[in-house]
Amino acid sequence: MVILLKIDDQEKIFFSLYTVVSGRTAVLILARGGSKGVPLKNLCRVGGVTLLGRAITTAKLANFEDVAVSTDHPIIALEALKHGARVFKRSYVTATDWAPSIWGVQEYVASNNGVNILVLLQATSPFTRSESLKRSLKKLNQVTPYDCVFSVMRSFKLRWNWNGSSYLPINFNLKKRPRRQDWRGEFIETGGSNHIDITSSIKIIMSRGSEEVTFEYLEATDVISVELVPERKGLILKHCEYYVSSRRHGTTVTRRYNEFVQLFEVLASKYPYRAICGLPPKRVVVGGGSPLFLQRRRAALQRWLTLVARHPVLAHDADLRMFLCEINLKLEKPKHDEFILAGTQDDNPRGMTTDEMQAEFGCEQEQLRLVHLGLARLCKIFEKAESRCETECADIRELGAGLSALSVSNNADTTRWTVVRESMKAAAQLALERCESPELSDEEGQQRLLLALDALVAYKELCSRLTRGLHAERAAAAASAPHSAASRRLRDRHHYAMRCALEEARVARAYALSALETLPAILHILGTAHARIAACWADLHTALRHASIKASHR
Repeated sequence: MVILLKIDDQEKIFFSLYTVVSGRTAVLILARGGSKGVPLKNLCRVGGVTLLGRAITTAKLANFEDVAVSTDHPIIALEALKHGARVFKRSYVTATDWAPSIWGVQEYVASNNGVNILVLLQATSPFTRSESLKRSLKKLNQVTPYDCVFSVMRSFKLRWNWNGSSYLPINFNLKKRPRRQDWRGEFIETGGSNHIDITSSIKIIMSRGSEEVTFEYLEATDVISVELVPERKGLILKHCEYYVSSRRHGTTVTRRYNEFVQLFEVLASKYPYRAICGLPPKRVVVGGGSPLFLQRRRAALQRWLTLVARHPVLAHDADLRMFLCEINLKLEKPKHDEFILAGTQDDNPRGMTTDEMQAEFGCEQEQLRLVHLGLARLCKIFEKAESRCETECADIRELGAGLSALSVSNNADTTRWTVVRESMKAAAQLALERCESPELSDEEGQQRLLLALDALVAYKELCSRLTRGLHAERAAAAASAPHSAASRRLRDRHHYAMRCALEEARVARAYALSALETLPAILHILGTAHARIAACWADLHTALRHASIKASHR
């Protein structure tokens, strides 16, 4: 459905999508101070009034009392206070030129839990009328309300695209060019005003989970680095800190293990139907723990945070962004889980039924269980092969030391003794030169393999939670009173849990496929290492055998 409005003699159409929303309404104006094209453009004047001032005045004339300006610049903040708006302190990350507007919206909503309807007003649209805001807002408060209202304009322009060799039409048939009166044109967003339910942004993010997930897509999301801080803190019980870096946000913060635990608990509470693997053990030891344990825990923490930061849904979480970007961490467990925030808005009738998803879930669970067992077995085999290589290198070193000791000359040596000792000396030198441990680690391949194992373990734990009785209990409760509101909510939650489980299976498959694709490189490295060791043994045999033949001829 559409609402036709006339604004400044230009036809604009406010599109609306259906859902049920009600509650407190607030106006948010995003006005960062780091604009590069036009510095401080929100303070530019039109008709003697700044763009920001015009936007605030328009909101006030539309009878909106709660008007907030999200900014990181003190002058913009003063301008907002001058026109009667309250100032919301915008974080560095959401104020960068690469941060999308939805981040600023999520940041504001996370700090204003009572807001149910949000009016996102652009200061750079100075001709938006208060009457337009009033009439579009009414659509959100009707008996049959809407999910969001945004302004567009109709365009009849014919568009072309360059494919590298020629120009091709985009929105029309080249052999049948349409006249203006032959088609209804296209609709282009103007950014004049946006009225949205706060769950809309979560719903948009959730829709990404239904798309095909590839490792390349996940890897492009973010690259996480976790490094140990050299200095340990504490007087008696030493504790370690970590430098946590995010390529996506361009930040580096210092975190303790307990802060990783806080983030895990918050995410586990907020996303009960998502595959979140457990953290490595803490193991408090006087002196801070052994260096080997600390390095293994650091690597495990990096893999854990990588899986979270690359997750199609968790990557956009405000608490995760705070963990990666804010110096002072203040995480609180949410009052509602993901289903309340986004699942209740999932009303796609063309999707799979719960029974269909249940059947596919069982199939995915069994297939990924077998993949997990196979990859875990391969990982143990690779570990044994690497251990054998290192053991053989150590044996060759020990053999070289023994041959070197036996090669020491003695006054009682005969000619044959002298020949044998010289040959053992040469063999010892050969052993000591060739005993260096070969390069066994394909860092990228091992990282993919371990990430896949962690992702599959997380999915296995998710399946265990769902099959231990969670779904059975909800199904039984829903069947007890099939027509009640509580029963419908339980069935919806059951349906949503199944959908999330299938989405998590796609993510786990992407990591598993990536790990399997690295097997040739890992096998090549192991084969080369064993071949070098075998060649070393053969050379030692040849050196000593020739010496024995030479001595026997004497």
